[in-house]
Amino acid sequence: MNNSRDSVSLKRYWLSGMMPPESITVWEHAAKYVNLSKKISSFSGYYNPELNPMLNVIMHLLGPNSAVERTVLAKGTQCGGTLIVMLLATFVANNCPDPVMIVVSDEDERDEYYHKLTEFLDCCIPLRPKLKSLKYLNKTGVVQIPGSQIYISTATVARSLRGKHIKYLICSETSNWIKNCQGQGDPFAIALSRLDTYDGRKKIYAESTPTDPASNIDRELRKCDHQLTMYWACPHCGYYQSPDFFQDMKWSESKDESGESQPDTDSAYLVCQNPVCEIKRIEESDKPKMLSDFKLGPIPWLEEEKKKRLLSENSRKRIHRPGLESEDLLNFSDLDMLSGSVGVWYNPLQSPLGFKSWKVILKKFADSERYHEEKQPFWNNDLGRSYDGTVSEIKLSDLTENLENYSRKPLPVGCHMLTAGVDVNGSWLSVEVTGWGRDKESWTVDYVDLPYDPAGPVAWDKLDEYLLQRFEHCSGQKLRISSVAIDSGFMTQQVASYVRKHLGSGRNIFAVKGSPTVGRPIIDKRPREYKKEINLTFYYVGTNTAKDTLSKWFRVKDPGPCYCHFGSFLPARYFKELASERLESEKKATGSKRKWVKIPGVRNEALDCRVYSLAALEYLLQIKDLSKICELGEKKYSESGRANTKAA
Repeated sequence: MNNSRDSVSLKRYWLSGMMPPESITVWEHAAKYVNLSKKISSFSGYYNPELNPMLNVIMHLLGPNSAVERTVLAKGTQCGGTLIVMLLATFVANNCPDPVMIVVSDEDERDEYYHKLTEFLDCCIPLRPKLKSLKYLNKTGVVQIPGSQIYISTATVARSLRGKHIKYLICSETSNWIKNCQGQGDPFAIALSRLDTYDGRKKIYAESTPTDPASNIDRELRKCDHQLTMYWACPHCGYYQSPDFFQDMKWSESKDESGESQPDTDSAYLVCQNPVCEIKRIEESDKPKMLSDFKLGPIPWLEEEKKKRLLSENSRKRIHRPGLESEDLLNFSDLDMLSGSVGVWYNPLQSPLGFKSWKVILKKFADSERYHEEKQPFWNNDLGRSYDGTVSEIKLSDLTENLENYSRKPLPVGCHMLTAGVDVNGSWLSVEVTGWGRDKESWTVDYVDLPYDPAGPVAWDKLDEYLLQRFEHCSGQKLRISSVAIDSGFMTQQVASYVRKHLGSGRNIFAVKGSPTVGRPIIDKRPREYKKEINLTFYYVGTNTAKDTLSKWFRVKDPGPCYCHFGSFLPARYFKELASERLESEKKATGSKRKWVKIPGVRNEALDCRVYSLAALEYLLQIKDLSKICELGEKKYSESGRANTKAA
């Protein structure tokens, strides 16, 4: 009997491979066949297309019956981008087994995606019998299912993006990708070349949370033939509108413990954009009704940008604000008329109940107003928008406004950890010692030039003597320099000898090399190696990222998070050197890139030292917790204060 059952199952399985694909969209397939488990979704059970209709829009465009070739999604976090990736891969594997490539940022994410993918494939009822034969080739990132292959590639390895002919290209979180893949250019462009065989039948899906205007998801969104977002109807007057946080979100204020006014996050509501709406107030509980009655239209903030950029008569015509007339908008059924490329902006304010709430978004906004470093995460993650917070130059006035009458000895109260940055020059070494407190508040403790030739041993002996000194804190404690980053781009052999000498000393002395690559982190997580004859490991420092960060910090006006204190003992040239570079745009074939460029005739050693000292801090934060160090320092200061009071 068992053999007979097996033969029947085998026959059915063989015949299914000869059957044409079911004429069904991606979201219809998910609703019919994908039974989500509690392990992978907070909304378990068969996919519910009524819950989040914006996801249906995107999945409709990705289906084989749509003439749209490229779909780009810009979104906030927790908006369902990964869910679409998984449901699309599941659809292709089950319904039309064509070659698929999923591209992720790095190897760690690739392994995570493999586990997510297998869990989603297991939720697809018709695929379960095939999963017994599933194979995962870890080295090549290939998921093999009978009748289908899914490649999981990384944006860091050009080889993994080449040599494969694919019909479906799925690019996940492209803003996290490196800008240049092994010197061969944009990884997104490399991956696109793999679809040439399927010209006219290929499908491309790219999704990401934007970062800054130079991010590739922002660029791809602007390049699309059509740019759409959701316009939902007011529950009171039926007026279609796309909500804007800064114009339409309202709330009441409350007092915190210090007496300062703060948004009452429980009071968040939207105001209808229709000037003749009688009720106006839209509560978050109205979301289900509004999500059931929506249309699609142009992205408001992109339209505003176009109006500012173009000078034609058409561009000067004001787009209806606060909303658009319903006849100017698209219905869901109109998606079948679109072709080419479609860019979609998912407005996080329109997330369904149970996803990102207005209360959470308002809380993040309040934090961004209080802490400057929270502004970009708020714009990116909670508004789904890129954030351009960089400045074109570092102004001397921003630096000198922060001048204070503190001295090097003793160190100020809030300073609890020291790092140093060393810049190697032709005939001297420049060193900055920076003190750090809670939330990366900083104090320039010292800045010196050691006038000795780095080609000889004396300069390095003097540097060691300087770095070994202890700095007295006002609590009576003596702090040593916890981490030192030394520039190895010049006099590399001498730097290598000095760094090797201190390996295992516990002083965290390491070599760095500046990298102007846009988007590179302030310091890499893993070291690199020079040529064998040099015998030195070093860390790349993202100089553009570090200078972007410092330029923002220099503009913070109130002591606290990220504020930079400068002592009156510092020489005037120190501030001139800090302001020695400006941000310039460089136009290339791949687009416009911004980078920091030295102003002619001005020395920049102080800025380089500050960058390396910041890199030393970031290196240290990989193994230590700054808040705990500050907490311990504050405790020691408090104890010393009590002791001095008793002695008095």
